[in-house]
Amino acid sequence: MNKRIGIALMDAVRRMVAGNPRLTNGKINPTNVHTEAGVGRATFYRHYDNDEEFKTAYDNAVKRANQRPKSQRNPQNIEEAYEELKKEVKLLRERVRATEISAEERRAVFTDQLYVLKKGIQYLEQQNTRLENSNKRAITEKNAAKDELMKLKAEQNNARGREPPSNVTPLRS
Repeated sequence: MNKRIGIALMDAVRRMVAGNPRLTNGKINPTNVHTEAGVGRATFYRHYDNDEEFKTAYDNAVKRANQRPKSQRNPQNIEEAYEELKKEVKLLRERVRATEISAEERRAVFTDQLYVLKKGIQYLEQQNTRLENSNKRAITEKNAAKDELMKLKAEQNNARGREPPSNVTPLRS
């Protein structure tokens, strides 16, 4: 799509959201947006495939406009300024409430996760101790079996009349 047209359409939406339309009554709809942007209806619909896509762009523009600092908004009179401030206070209270709730929820989730991790560590430590004991028993049994095998080989060699092998070679005279 043509970037210049997209910018013109978004500028028109921003002006209308801010309450500063140049060519229309300020009501936000596709007809007023394309008129405000200086493009035809067909061009508008080539840029926005459907009304849902336009609505998404409009919602995003409203969000950005509501997030602007108060000093960048232009109320026309004291009543508008008061209403804007009331909306801003309400929005800030909702954000604080949402932050408090989400902080409490996060704290609860982290507490649950810590509990699960502690239980997991305890289980793994028990398993590790069990395996260490099992390994010690296996090594003891292996050494006992090795000793038993050495004894059997020594008995077998004695029965055949041979001396058990030793590490020292006898001297011949």
